[in-house]
Amino acid sequence: MTDSAPPLSPGSGPDPGPVPGVDTDDAEVVPAALTSLVASARSTYQAMVADSAYPVVMAVGAVEDTVAVLGRISARLQGYVGDFSRPGEAAVVRASDLLGQARTALGDARHLVTLDELAERDPTPPILSRAD
Repeated sequence: MTDSAPPLSPGSGPDPGPVPGVDTDDAEVVPAALTSLVASARSTYQAMVADSAYPVVMAVGAVEDTVAVLGRISARLQGYVGDFSRPGEAAVVRASDLLGQARTALGDARHLVTLDELAERDPTPPILSRAD
């Protein structure tokens, strides 16, 4: 469950084009999607607080993927905010950069947790030879 997209940068990559099932003429599509995004994140947090028994690699991977999507959203948001406020656009650019850094750190964490899980599965301890 990891997003295999390349690193994020403003305006990188082609425009995804029309999205099936999304009415681009409906002015409420994006506000509704953003509201749903926040509600989903809150619900996920509440579930994690209530139940601490979930696969760690899956959890780290899910957060990494979510941060990647948030990075794409913030990259798309940069120009839009810039139409209203240059300082606001600069702040969104900084946030995008930080989301890219967070995604990298979460990718590292996922990799390390995966390695640790694989190491724990080996029931035979290493044989250490000692020269006397």
